[in-house]
Amino acid sequence: MHVGLESNSTGHKRLCLIVTCFIVACSAVFAQTGNDKQDDNRESQTGIVLETKILSQGYCRSDNLHLHLLLKYTNVGSQTRILYKHTFGIFRYMVSSDSAAALKEKYQYNPSIQINVSMPAEVDSAVPNNSLFAILKPNESHTLEVDVHLLIDDGKERSRNYLRPGKHALQLLVGTWYRDAALARTLTARWRQYGNLQWWDIKSEPMEFTIEPFKGVIDCYGESEIGLALGN
Repeated sequence: MHVGLESNSTGHKRLCLIVTCFIVACSAVFAQTGNDKQDDNRESQTGIVLETKILSQGYCRSDNLHLHLLLKYTNVGSQTRILYKHTFGIFRYMVSSDSAAALKEKYQYNPSIQINVSMPAEVDSAVPNNSLFAILKPNESHTLEVDVHLLIDDGKERSRNYLRPGKHALQLLVGTWYRDAALARTLTARWRQYGNLQWWDIKSEPMEFTIEPFKGVIDCYGESEIGLALGN
């Protein structure tokens, strides 16, 4: 399993270790998304809106903020959607000063994450497997919980380019499909009577939140301070 981070900041590269810890701890079984989607019907890609909500937050170390998020996928279109229930791959964290800046794509923090995971073979079936896929009629929603780590300026030299405590807005680029594009197209045609398969990535709506100043660490996946395991 490989997790990497594309960034010009030396400090941001340390996030790859954090994401690695998260993936291993969750024992995820998904595959890297296939983004060969530019030739698909753009109109069919506007049916799902993704909203995020912070359920809890705390520091794993003084420069590592852990956010436990609720993801809510809502079908706002007129067609039934078929959504993979266990969507997990977050390929980009986009943090802006506020929602207005986010909508203008003015980011303070925008790391791109490389994730290689796998997806169950059972997704290739005659009909959508109810244990793997949610069938969302118009106005219906599906929710799940995920974890995100953000790097925070704790006043030390190594973290001077990280996010500072205060008000911000968060967006996520989240994958919904972790197999090749050819299979997605095959299943889209095969399952058309059940709905339209959602297999392109989704950018969440901006969510404003506040990064509180560091007041001590929480228990992150059994490690009282994740930095002790990852190194300084």
